[in-house]
Amino acid sequence: MKRRVDYMIPILASVAIVAIVAVMAAGCRLQQGEKPQVVVSIAPQRYLLEKIAGNKVDVLCLLEEQSNPENYEPKTSDMMKLERAQAYFTIGNIGYESAIVGKVRNNNPQLCIFDTSAGIKLLRGQDADDGEYDPHVWTSVKNAKVIAHNMLLGLVKLYPKHKRYFVKNYDALSTSLDTLDRHIALQLAPVKGCTFIDWHPSLSYFARDYGLHQLALDNGKEPSARDLARRIDLARKSGARVIFVQRQFDSRAASAVNKQIGCSAVEINPMSGDWADEMSRIASALAATAR
Repeated sequence: MKRRVDYMIPILASVAIVAIVAVMAAGCRLQQGEKPQVVVSIAPQRYLLEKIAGNKVDVLCLLEEQSNPENYEPKTSDMMKLERAQAYFTIGNIGYESAIVGKVRNNNPQLCIFDTSAGIKLLRGQDADDGEYDPHVWTSVKNAKVIAHNMLLGLVKLYPKHKRYFVKNYDALSTSLDTLDRHIALQLAPVKGCTFIDWHPSLSYFARDYGLHQLALDNGKEPSARDLARRIDLARKSGARVIFVQRQFDSRAASAVNKQIGCSAVEINPMSGDWADEMSRIASALAATAR
């Protein structure tokens, strides 16, 4: 059976949570003087949206920076964020989003939902053996520009009186993203065409942007011993000099495997709220392999 790209994991508990929230939300209305609230799914989105929204809107986030979206289950406090919010800016291809949205809309029918990945050309086959779409669209500076523009359109639709303010902030963000993209491209020019190893395949779009090859050891689900052995053999032959590991996943398993490969291990956090700094850190780690 074809596996959905699904960071959806047991969220049946959300049914009960929504029932609780429906009662609690009755008293949750925007008070005079409060800023409107919008919700995003992950911290990198919050980084981008806050740059555009400035001091006009409060941006709340469902997942914390160190959370693993594969085993995320919404808490009552998460559902309350959506109950109070005027909009939800999704990242577009994470399974738990669709599971949450249908339930919350029953209690907040006025909730505006914006897919911030709209218009991004999705890659296949990086997060699952059956060729599903890779959801890690935010690990690309070029994609971030698309995400930011979708956010701008959403904010202007919600709060048209602040359009000039939002556009000014967006233009500044767009310029900074262009600068970051150029800087990373220059950094990585000497290693173009090279391979790096990623325990979890979160950097497919990053690799595409700068002409690199990502070799993932964990394909989005626990690999069999035979499949892992095959991937380790590929990694040894690839000439890769760095392996990226993430604390949200099994770093101990990654360390054990890397003893057989012998790469330089670098811990990264693609879920970081310091998104631009994290992209730069990843680029610097790769650039260092050319020395």
